[in-house]
Amino acid sequence: MRLPEALRQIRRRFCRERGSSPLGRRIVSFYFILMPTVFTLRFIVLWLLFLPLSVRAQVHFVELSAQTLAVPERNFYIASVVDARPQQASIGWVQRGLVNVRTPAALRNGLAPELTTFLQQQLPQRPTDQPLLLRVQQLAISEHTGTFSEQALAQVTLDYLVQQADGYHLALSTTEAVESSGMEVTAQHPKNIAKALQQSLGRLATVQWEAVAGPALTLEEVQNPHGALANETVDYPVLTATTPQPGIYRDFLQFRNDTPETTTVFVVDRKPRTSANWAGTSEILPYAVNIANGQRTALRNVWGFSDGQQIFVLHNRHYFPLERQGNGFGFTGYSLADPGAVGAASVVGGLVGAGIAAAATSGKPTPYVVDMRTGRISDAYTPVSRPQADTTHLIIYRRPGGSKESVAVSVNGQTVGELSGAAYLDVPWTEKQHEVKICLSGGASHCLTLQPTFTGSLYFECSRQPTDPTVPPLTAVTSKVGEFNVKSIRLHQQQDAKKQAAR
Repeated sequence: MRLPEALRQIRRRFCRERGSSPLGRRIVSFYFILMPTVFTLRFIVLWLLFLPLSVRAQVHFVELSAQTLAVPERNFYIASVVDARPQQASIGWVQRGLVNVRTPAALRNGLAPELTTFLQQQLPQRPTDQPLLLRVQQLAISEHTGTFSEQALAQVTLDYLVQQADGYHLALSTTEAVESSGMEVTAQHPKNIAKALQQSLGRLATVQWEAVAGPALTLEEVQNPHGALANETVDYPVLTATTPQPGIYRDFLQFRNDTPETTTVFVVDRKPRTSANWAGTSEILPYAVNIANGQRTALRNVWGFSDGQQIFVLHNRHYFPLERQGNGFGFTGYSLADPGAVGAASVVGGLVGAGIAAAATSGKPTPYVVDMRTGRISDAYTPVSRPQADTTHLIIYRRPGGSKESVAVSVNGQTVGELSGAAYLDVPWTEKQHEVKICLSGGASHCLTLQPTFTGSLYFECSRQPTDPTVPPLTAVTSKVGEFNVKSIRLHQQQDAKKQAAR
């Protein structure tokens, strides 16, 4: 029996890179020979279970409505929200399906309207409250796959502005990051976002509204993503220091402020790496030294350290030298496990298969960057997909049968046509940085918001009974389903035209 190419590659890389013994290689080979049979049975069952997912929207919507906020002793309310993110088309990505496909995530009605509604419901206005304008510079979620679990991360950077007679003044800027873990973490994002918002709002307790000063901004300057606040360059001490102070960074703020802890005595050993991918580099092994007895203890549970010349950061249990990159830092570290390979292998071989796939797909040199606002470390993720076109097409259609009543179709508030009976609309779309909102006549519940992918036409089916509350009025479908239905509509229209001509 021939192994699928992906499994053969994983087996070869595992045996080659991990240097297993001949007996170990035989065990691994035997395991992979059995895997296709197990995979076939599991795939049939799981395909039947997950088949309905194929026709769902091509974006994952994060719902905040079920979350709550607790901000005791507050004396403010959020009067309005401005989305000042450079990239407004999504709020990050989640991992979907059996092989952890990265899927864009969004708030269903757009970030500013959704946050405005949520915050005003949770923190209603009171007569003595200070009105604030909330400017969102960052609201992003992501997921990361380990060998046996996943991590969900939410990051928010918010500006709170007070309106005075001469314009808007910045009262407070905050950055929060919340992380959680589990076997499946996609459902944890709403809670993480709400927790990050709550932490940020709680910091307003220290603000004296009458003392808010700073330059006045017009509303246009506040709304402009490239305005004064967004372009503000922060010269953190670690960025301006000629050489870093020697010592241990217990946390990210000690690193950013160049204020390491200097009381702990430590030494650094270097062990040459033997892997071909890391030839010429060394494993950095710092040890804290007990002066009284000379005992050495591996330096762990810290952000990093500096020897006075070079800064080293702890990432995935290993230390790597930081390098200056523009107005920040980055480094080359070990790659994490490929989520797709781990997901596929877990279907085939359970936890053992996931472990083998994780070992085979991790450990390669990978560039990382340090977010100088939050301290979070992330890789530069580039989706592997077809080259993006300049224009995509939104195909909204309605199959024959059902109600004869026509429905109006609008895209981002602009009417593009009507659907009655068997018909479809082809709407070219060129805006890559913003979401598209497709609506049918019938109210807010008849809308669908998504982020176009620009890798092919997107298809949306209008219900044949748009007024039926038990049926979604508008549904995103797969290209295969959409193409088939549109061809059927064209055939139906041609037949109708022939009948009309024959009369």
